[in-house]
Amino acid sequence: MSLPSTWRENRLDWEFALLVSAMAAEVAIIILMLRDRVFRTFPIFSFYLCWSLFSDAFLYYIRIVHPESFFQIYVVQLVLDSLMIFALLVKV
Repeated sequence: MSLPSTWRENRLDWEFALLVSAMAAEVAIIILMLRDRVFRTFPIFSFYLCWSLFSDAFLYYIRIVHPESFFQIYVVQLVLDSLMIFALLVKV
């Protein structure tokens, strides 16, 4: 199975580099939280970080592979993300 041509053309652009660096920072924070067991103190924040990592990667993939459905998926993700941020703020 080969990657679509749009993936091969766009995978090394500046947006991809920015996404990878942001995801690397999120992974580093998640690893530190798991190592120090901070997730027990801040479970909603830990879940939000994992959600953010997953949704960023998923939305980038959808934007490249299925650009026609990106906006609909983005709106759903935005609502879910807003609900989680609200839950995080209520908890704090």
